[in-house]
Amino acid sequence: MQRERIGKQRSDIPWQESEFDPEFGEWIVNWYKEKKPILLEQLDKYKKTKDVIVFKTRKEIDEYFKNLNL
Repeated sequence: MQRERIGKQRSDIPWQESEFDPEFGEWIVNWYKEKKPILLEQLDKYKKTKDVIVFKTRKEIDEYFKNLNL
């Protein structure tokens, strides 16, 4: 969760977190409870007619784009 990132520089954000933001932590918890089920429902709905790719790690994303022939 967010607490693990405090004080660590990250390549994907231009700032370094200095303290835990409880409002952001609440947003994360609520997203998993409220929004994720809706997202999964939409993915399931369209997987029969669209190509749906679900990445679980950044490495999977990097590999996918590396192997695209553009």
